[in-house]
Amino acid sequence: MIRSVLCLLAAAGLAAAQPPKADPPGNPDPIPPPGRPPAAARAAREEVELLEAHLATKQAYVKAAEVAVEGPKVRLTRLARLAAAGTVTEDEVEAAKVEVKLAEAQLAIRKAEANEVAVRLKHARARVERTGKQAAAEPELRRLAEAAEKARAEAARTGATAEQLRVRYETMSRTYDPNTPVILNAERTLKAARARAEAAEAKAAATEAEIDRQRAEIEGKPGMLLTSSRPSPASRPPRGRPGCRPRRCRPS
Repeated sequence: MIRSVLCLLAAAGLAAAQPPKADPPGNPDPIPPPGRPPAAARAAREEVELLEAHLATKQAYVKAAEVAVEGPKVRLTRLARLAAAGTVTEDEVEAAKVEVKLAEAQLAIRKAEANEVAVRLKHARARVERTGKQAAAEPELRRLAEAAEKARAEAARTGATAEQLRVRYETMSRTYDPNTPVILNAERTLKAARARAEAAEAKAAATEAEIDRQRAEIEGKPGMLLTSSRPSPASRPPRGRPGCRPRRCRPS
């Protein structure tokens, strides 16, 4: 018997000496420490800097292509005058025209490449602005999300309480006269519970709508229609006194 007790104590001591298991890692905090920009904002700014350098290179190519067009044009003008004087043949003039067209085509290609980079730079700058707004609004959005979660929990709790009171009221209405103080008090209690549940539901819906509105404003869509996925209390059918028999139900 003593040996068994000692074994149990030793096992308990080993279990207590073991370090507690670490909690599984959760999602990383989306809000960076103060003074450190978020990763998305840093990446967006780096992309803007890279595209600005790329655009400067493409614009230099455009200038070089513009200069490259001038030489064939000058040569074509000179050959045209010589052809008019009969010094050179028409074939040489046509060859010069082809050179001009080739140089102009190269210029058009360089301009198109520069325009493509300019468009990409425009979108990258818009992303920088958007990520900056997101980083600035993230603490407020988190606070609103926590408030909406609490309001949803409160709505569920008060809704469950109202349902319990409804069942109790229906049971009592089958036993007592509708004009008795017991039934009247139960009816008032049920109405108050329903009002609290609907107020909590409305608060949660309003908070979620505000979250949607702020996110839409960040995305540059302030005019979009924002509605909550949950039905509002006003959209629900009116509740009477369920479960009552018609001859006992009092008019509301």
